[in-house]
Amino acid sequence: MDGLYPSSYPMPKSSTVVGIPVLGDLAIQDGRIAQIALPGTLHGERTIDVQGRYITPGFIDIHTHSDLAILINRPAESAVARGYDQIVGNCGMSPAPVYEAHFADIRSYWGDEAEMPGVTWGWRDFAVT
Repeated sequence: MDGLYPSSYPMPKSSTVVGIPVLGDLAIQDGRIAQIALPGTLHGERTIDVQGRYITPGFIDIHTHSDLAILINRPAESAVARGYDQIVGNCGMSPAPVYEAHFADIRSYWGDEAEMPGVTWGWRDFAVT
């Protein structure tokens, strides 16, 4: 890459990149980091001044109390706002996978949340196929 990107690509400038602690510029292309370079070396028509801030990978929330939240609030703003891009079940109790033998118990456990608009029980796991 030549360090020059179209205006549609945001250019966070001078952030601390977590995971590989380095002060640098990033090129974002199609929602992904395309390049990491020394400060001031990447140029584009659209830049974002993030000096003094951190760029981090998504985080995994390994203990959440919002197992059905993705069904109730599909955009999951509360998780995204905290930087989480993956959520793992709660305390060993998760609504998926749901095995037929335990289906009634699982649904009962979730109480009122199990009946909220948007929560359907025709699925048996969260796998994307």
